[in-house]
Parts: sequence; C-alpha cells; structure tokens
Amino acid sequence: MPNQGSSKIWRFFAIIIIAGAVGCTESNSTVPQFVNRAHESPSPSTTPSPPQNLDERAGIERLIYRIGPIDLPKGQAAEVMVDDPFVMTFQLDRARWVTGFLPKLVDAQGAALPGELLHEVLFSNLHDDNPLCAAKSGGNPFFAATSLLQPLDFPAGHGYPLLAGDGIESRVILKNPTPQDYRSVFFEMTFVTRDMNEFSRLKTVTPIFMEMDPCTHAPLQIPPGEFSSQTTTVVMPISGSLVVGLALLDDYGAFMTLEKKDSVEPFWKTSALIDTEHRVTELTKNPLVDPAGLPLAEGDELTLQIGYDNTSDAWRYDAIAGAMLYISTE
Repeated sequence: MPNQGSSKIWRFFAIIIIAGAVGCTESNSTVPQFVNRAHESPSPSTTPSPPQNLDERAGIERLIYRIGPIDLPKGQAAEVMVDDPFVMTFQLDRARWVTGFLPKLVDAQGAALPGELLHEVLFSNLHDDNPLCAAKSGGNPFFAATSLLQPLDFPAGHGYPLLAGDGIESRVILKNPTPQDYRSVFFEMTFVTRDMNEFSRLKTVTPIFMEMDPCTHAPLQIPPGEFSSQTTTVVMPISGSLVVGLALLDDYGAFMTLEKKDSVEPFWKTSALIDTEHRVTELTKNPLVDPAGLPLAEGDELTLQIGYDNTSDAWRYDAIAGAMLYISTE
C-alpha cells in the first residue's frame, strides 16, 4: 500500500497525488485519486473565496478522494455489485481529526451525478476491530451512505481520530435504474479535518454500526408484496454519550427505530418519504444530532427495528438497513 506521508498537499489548486483505477473492479488493487478543493477553487494567483479563508483560519482542511472509475450500463441492478463491490484502501498523510463527511457522485470531469446511482458506500478503519462482530475482522465501519448522499457534521468540539497508519477501506456498490449509460463514475468523499495537535483537542467519537449482520454487512432480503419488520439487539460495548446517529434505508424503506431496554418508547425514530417509484427521498429526523449527548452505559441493550414495505411483486435481495452511531467517550 503506498504511503502518502511524503506527499505535499496544496490547498488552493488541483493536483492528483495518487492515480486512480482504470476500468477494473478488483478488490484492493488500487487506491483512490486524491485531489484537494482546488478543482473547485481559484488559481493560486487569485484570492481564495471567503469560505476557504474561514476554513484556513479555523485550521480546517478538506481532503477529497475519488473512488473509481466505474462504468454503469443502463438498467444495471445493485445485485451486480453487492457480491463484488468496488474496494479501495488508502491512508491519510498524517494524524487528523475528522469532523465531517460529504459524500458525492461525480463524473471524470468532477461534475455531480444523481444520487440514485449509489446503492451503498461503507468506509471502515482496518486498524480497529468492530466491537459488534465476534470475528473481529474487516475493520470497524465509521461512515456509510446510500442514494440520499447524506452529509454529516459532528457537534462542535467533537471529532473522529484517524492516524497516519490507519488503513481506510472504502466499499462502493453502484446501480443504474436510469435508461442511459454512465461511464467513468466516481464516488467522491470529502473528509472535513483538522490536524491532531496540542491546538486541536477534540472529544473523541467512537463509531458503532448497528445492522442485522455486523460481520458481513449483508443486505436484507424482503419478500414481495409484504410489509417486513426486522429487529436486532446489541449490548453496548462502551460507555459514553450518543451525539450523532445516521440512519440508512433503501428503496421501499418505511421506518427505523432505536430503543433502550425497558424504555417506554424509542428515543429515535425516522420515517421514510418515498416517491412514485418507491425510492426514498428523505428520512425524517436524520441525522440525529444531540450535542449534549444521550447517556449510554456499557452493558445497556439497544434494539434496532427496521421496516420495509415491499409493494412490488419481486423479492428485494439488496435492501440496505442500519444505524451508524457516534458515541462521545469523554
């Protein structure tokens, strides 16, 4: 795996540090393209825009990685990539606090593409064990997204620590429900970061990804013509406060709830708004953001319930369902 530690990052103009993959989908065979904000920024001879000045003054740096390219023929179902996702691994150049995530789909020129082409992306820290998986393999997921491309920011003073030696794995599954072909599709991830030093002391958030199968991340299978509800219960592996929750639902999704044992009602419920094609267009109360934090103790039991309303006459073998929880441990 190439080490980016010796590569210099320029803030205000585009440069590709690592070449991207070309026309392959083999796992771990390549690393993402790394570009900075500059492809959207003025040239070095011009004055940066106010938001960039504010970022720089606050010590914020946005690291942009492009994962791909992937060609998508019209009508390609998600099942094509569910068992063979596009996998890339990489590392950051130095230790950083990640304070936000901005997912996006773009073409080879960086122009935005519709979110409906994304089925799921999952980022995992290979240096950490998944506390919900007894096998302790595959790393610990720390961010996920579906077609909603939901951005996420942690409350002020909180961050997810990534070290220079941490292997970051990205698993991308695309689909193409449209009547046109798409060539050279990239998943673009922006990490909003701050250097990890004595001047940026943030409260650590620990990610916990609740899903039906935390070891394989296998999607749900939903029978045709049925309303299906599935639940899973986990025992909290750590103590802390829940400051952010990110719900994930797919086409035909209905709701998600999260409840503590012996509670009268769920402390978090999100409902899906869908269009005429039964695609999720919005999840209410998502993400859940609570700067004060919901106290959780090691040993507490949390139950996740997922609802899907499959009104079609076909099985759904690729339904995404889960909740990414970020626990402040300080």
